Amino acid sequence: MGKKCQLIWRTTVPGHPKCKSFIEPSKSLAEIEGGMGRKSFTVPPKKNYWWSEFKHQNILALLALSHSLDYDILPAYEINLLRPDDHKKRDDCLHSCVPGKAAVYNQALLHLMLLHQQDETTNA
Repeated sequence: MGKKCQLIWRTTVPGHPKCKSFIEPSKSLAEIEGGMGRKSFTVPPKKNYWWSEFKHQNILALLALSHSLDYDILPAYEINLLRPDDHKKRDDCLHSCVPGKAAVYNQALLHLMLLHQQDETTNA
């Protein structure tokens, strides 16, 4: 229809193994990613949600997009992993408390949309 649209890809986010043991944000993606790969950290025990594969799957999705589309990335994977402490009063390690990370996703989304709007105005 001749409209210029903005594609924003939100990366897939895993939960946090043993989330109730975290009392503050993490400073290391590698530390959290390392915990996801250990069988002792699967939640519930003996069940695997394949959280350790999410980083690779995100890379594959971004590679597929890069072959034909112009897009922006909402880095939810990184935002989520650095906040393992955001599961207060939850019985599972996949859902987060509000506002928490969801509010950060919304702020990042708004930022990307405003940048896109500025680019469109500048290039018009």
